[in-house]
Amino acid sequence: MRVLKLSKSNRDEIIKKAILVFRKGGIIVSPTDTVYGLLGDALNPKAIRAIFKIKKRRKDKPLGVFVRNIEQAKRFAKIAKSQEKLLRKSWPGQFTFILESRGNLPKELGSRKTIGMRSPDSIFLQKLLTLWSGPLVQTSANISGKPASDNAEDIAKLFSGKSFCPGMIIDGGLSSLRASTVIDLAHNKKRILRK
Repeated sequence: MRVLKLSKSNRDEIIKKAILVFRKGGIIVSPTDTVYGLLGDALNPKAIRAIFKIKKRRKDKPLGVFVRNIEQAKRFAKIAKSQEKLLRKSWPGQFTFILESRGNLPKELGSRKTIGMRSPDSIFLQKLLTLWSGPLVQTSANISGKPASDNAEDIAKLFSGKSFCPGMIIDGGLSSLRASTVIDLAHNKKRILRK
């Protein structure tokens, strides 16, 4: 498990290394615009299963995905015009929206009817999503039920020596410990599930 310090000068090189991990069905830890996240190829069932194992997450707790923009989100979710207007005001940003799924994402994500989607407000992740060109399965980089950490060093210690661990940790410095706001748009009216 490699820990790589992220800077403006090596951003492109680290993105290339992250993509190599994704192509093998592996998982990385990355800084985001909220907490550090576990990320993998959202179209690869092997990667999705790996995140559940690394995080020790129950199978009945679905995982969300990062998308580059609304156009990419529309490939995997049904988005009405009124919903699109809200997404355009909120993305990129710290808002996860529960949307009706088109059913073309792997069942391993945990839900066939809905999908939680977010477009992160992060230069690094936006560039990664552009070069990767697909959605990324994502969740906070911690063990389920345990608090998240705001630094890569503690996250490396947490996963070190485990039989299931990320292939690479990207150290982007201290992160916020504030998770995204979650808004359900899939069940007729807008409901805030987490602030």
